[in-house]
Amino acid sequence: MKTSRKAPPKKKLPKNIERQLLPGFLLVVLAVVIIICFHPLTDYFFAQDDFTLIFNSTYDSASHFLSFLDSSPGQFRPLTKSLYFTIMSNLFGLNPFPYHVVSILFHILNTLLFYKLLRRMGIASLPALTTTALFGLSVAFLNVIAWISCIQQLLGLFFMLLALLLGIEALEKRNMRSMLLSSLAYLLALMSLEQTYGVPLILILYGYSCSLTSTGINKPWRSITRTAIPHLVLLGLYMIFMLIWKHIPEGGPYEFHFGTNILANLFTYFDRVFHFSTVFPFVSSKADSGLTVFHLFIFALIIYNIARGRARQVLFALSFFLLTIFPLLFLKDHAFHNHLYVPAFGMLYLLALAIQDLTDMLSAWNQRYTGYSTAVFIILLSLMCYTIVRVNERNFVRQDFPLPQNFVFRRAIIAKNTYDDIKRKTSWHPQNGTLYMISTGNVTSWYGTNVISSLGKGDALKLFFNDPELDVFFLSRGDTIQHYDPTRSLALIFDDMGYCYTEQEVREQLQRPALEQLQAK
Repeated sequence: MKTSRKAPPKKKLPKNIERQLLPGFLLVVLAVVIIICFHPLTDYFFAQDDFTLIFNSTYDSASHFLSFLDSSPGQFRPLTKSLYFTIMSNLFGLNPFPYHVVSILFHILNTLLFYKLLRRMGIASLPALTTTALFGLSVAFLNVIAWISCIQQLLGLFFMLLALLLGIEALEKRNMRSMLLSSLAYLLALMSLEQTYGVPLILILYGYSCSLTSTGINKPWRSITRTAIPHLVLLGLYMIFMLIWKHIPEGGPYEFHFGTNILANLFTYFDRVFHFSTVFPFVSSKADSGLTVFHLFIFALIIYNIARGRARQVLFALSFFLLTIFPLLFLKDHAFHNHLYVPAFGMLYLLALAIQDLTDMLSAWNQRYTGYSTAVFIILLSLMCYTIVRVNERNFVRQDFPLPQNFVFRRAIIAKNTYDDIKRKTSWHPQNGTLYMISTGNVTSWYGTNVISSLGKGDALKLFFNDPELDVFFLSRGDTIQHYDPTRSLALIFDDMGYCYTEQEVREQLQRPALEQLQAK
């Protein structure tokens, strides 16, 4: 008689292993969700500053890179305003898709590093994941991901988070290799974005504040500062270079202004930290005023964490935010959401501490619910993110003017209209010629300047015609063209949507009503 052998029961993973695998799985899901939510951005063309950066990197890359080293006042971003665009333009030209893919990928990398840094600072896995999802799926940073020029913020934060993670490892383990790699990442961050200058100070503050976390260093100030010496040397050289050699900008949108704008900007940026969901053009070009619910929310977070005995963590969070937002407080009428991409970690760290307390309460009630609630939260957040991205695409300036209010979307569409019309309607190719762009209205109106800004004030047209020496003039309807040479010049009429019309098309359009009247008779 044969005895039937029962199949051995399947072994279940220990609960602690399950809890370790769940955050990793949800991180992968979060990365996929970010791609799904922001993939519509890959359909958009270049806009505004993109053309200027590509033009400089295509036709004058060496001198453009070296211009960041001269003594003229301005920004120091050779990695993100020169080298990046030199590489990308040589590889992909005027194909915007790869640029957008790189932007989305770096946002995903920043999201993963965001999670790693929260974990390093003692936040448990699920609260850290919840907070990370708020960063990764925040539509407040839509323009940072959508606007190709904002690779400056994306790469700046990437190298900054990398420098902080490696620097914390050097503080904890006195690891020379980690310290040198952290210094290298810090140097690359400085070459990407000015807001990253505070890495050494943030590391020192971390060494002081983290003694109350699970990875407490508990080392004296002297030991902490000694570990950060390479970073402090880089910071000193950077400040000498920027303040003594290049000087503070004295004109343009980044001109420093010392006045009430400093407090107004600070008040505005505190208000916008937690604007995770918004329909643009929520972002204005100047600071707002007045107390909002978001100010009260941040104040409540600060009071709550202090009451929980986390004064040092509050000091670290506020210092992180203030150090990274500090260079922007001096700007006048230039307060934008994209400037909050780097400082956001400071305020989100405070939120992570509160979320951790909430998670502990849920775990005490029923441990399973913590993982389920985190997954449900990410699903709801992703649905909201995807919906708002689509809403911004269809939130038109006017019903009869079907362009999005979001300036990145709007100007990318206008530039693409112009590009397509020029490629389809013109075979004009004289080198060192003159192009007259004549508006159907007034070039000084909002609609006229909108088109001009979309085209990088003429740099886009030089790229479209592949002529770096092309002279471009924007004129209003009725303006007189001086010294018009038909063999060396071309005149195009453009409307508020960026569509272009040749002289022959306009002539035919003007003659059509008269022909129709004759035919009717």
